[in-house]
Amino acid sequence: MADRLFVTVLAAGASRRLGRPKQLVKLNGESLLRRQCRVALEANIGPVAAILGCHANDCAAEIADLDVSTQLNAEWKEGIASSIRVATAAAMDHGADGILIFHCDQYQITSRDLQTLHAAWIAAGISCAARSIHESYTGPPVILPSCVFPNLLALRGDEGARRVFSQLGSRAGIDPESVGWAYSPTIASDRASKAVGECAHPTRSGRDRERPLNRGGVIEVSMANACADLDVPAQLSDFPFLIDTLRQGR
Repeated sequence: MADRLFVTVLAAGASRRLGRPKQLVKLNGESLLRRQCRVALEANIGPVAAILGCHANDCAAEIADLDVSTQLNAEWKEGIASSIRVATAAAMDHGADGILIFHCDQYQITSRDLQTLHAAWIAAGISCAARSIHESYTGPPVILPSCVFPNLLALRGDEGARRVFSQLGSRAGIDPESVGWAYSPTIASDRASKAVGECAHPTRSGRDRERPLNRGGVIEVSMANACADLDVPAQLSDFPFLIDTLRQGR
């Protein structure tokens, strides 16, 4: 693949608030970790790696039969930055032009979501970055180009890639037509339903839209499915055991 994208599922955390490993929570009989790795493989946009840490042995066994590499984050207690560093180092080892990062508990993400993000990144020029957006949410899944790999390796603590995005500067939208299909995710929540059919925020003129963004630019792709995770599930009925956990603030 010409753009050499490296896809990573971050799954190293201890799930302290939940009180049990998020990675192994079952949805429709399938663990979240296995689901996310399967979705990433079905997207077929690049090699897939799972970043493991806490409960690493159990998690590795869960995906042992999938065509997914596992990367051990021995410093997982530090916070998410340690997982981003491990993911970035693996992408560099693969000679990737970019890295796609998303979380193990973003349980509504689909392979089409990842394909849409990837296509928007290609359309805008692979030296830019791309992130998901919906209403007040901005964040993973994200794609970051190789030019910012040193910045990702410099992250520390519980700091995600937001600071790297802020350093990249200008933001722009990608027209749905430029990625080749209309985006139609499966959405479980009424709050998110109005985003069905959206692919991006078209904030540039047709002439500007044809030009790749300059190095350091950021594009934002509408993705309602990115908003749902185990901290704020779209439907608590998906995970009945969460109801008491969330009510008690654990």
